[in-house]
Amino acid sequence: MKLTVNTYFDDQDGEFICEKYFIDGEECSEEEYDEMLDEFDEDEVDCCDCYECTINRYVEYIQEVTGGCSGCIREALEDFADEIIEHIVIEDAETDEIN
Repeated sequence: MKLTVNTYFDDQDGEFICEKYFIDGEECSEEEYDEMLDEFDEDEVDCCDCYECTINRYVEYIQEVTGGCSGCIREALEDFADEIIEHIVIEDAETDEIN
């Protein structure tokens, strides 16, 4: 299932024009879109929060929004996670040990 929101802005002044909502390529109302989104949110309550499942979940979220390559998105998220873990978690732990 693919959920898409297209947001339109005026080319001249950048002013917001409208948003159009799609479910599997078919235009729908905002209410129908929100209902479908709520169904997915309810389904994900029981999902795992381990590293792999978290990366997979965000790959899916980003791919739905951007339509990008899941492999490239995964690689970028893994690099980002590694940076966060190395620079924030490990460096903070080392700093705490020194103090």
